[in-house]
Amino acid sequence: MKTLLALAFAALMFTTGHASAACVYIQNTYSGIVPANSFVVVQGPFTITGANGCRQANITSTITGLGLGSPPSLVIEKLDGSVWKHIDGGNRSTASTLGALGTYRVRHVNDHNVARGYSGTTRYGR
Repeated sequence: MKTLLALAFAALMFTTGHASAACVYIQNTYSGIVPANSFVVVQGPFTITGANGCRQANITSTITGLGLGSPPSLVIEKLDGSVWKHIDGGNRSTASTLGALGTYRVRHVNDHNVARGYSGTTRYGR
C-alpha cells in the first residue's frame, strides 16, 4: 500500500513538473524615445493562459535611460474588464509580477517636458 501511494505521488510530481516546464518564455529587447508628457506601450497587450502549462503570469521588465536625464517610468498593467490596472512599476529600473493569468502590457511613461530615450527588455511566460 505504501509503495502504491509513493508511486502515485511520484507520478503526480512528474506530471506537475512537466506541465510547469512546458510554459514558453518570450523575451524581447527594444529601444526608442517617449515623447514629452506621453507614454508608449513597449510590450503587448499579450495574454498569458494556462494552455502552455503556465500556472501564473510571470513578467519581468527592465529599463535603461539613453542620453541625459532619468529614463521614463516603467509600468506593468493588467486588463481588468475594460480598464488597465497598475500592477507594478514606477521610477525604478525594474518591474515584475508573479500573479493571475490574464492580459498584460508594459508601458514607459514620460511625465517630463522633454523627450526621453530608453532601452529595455521584457520577459514573460506564455
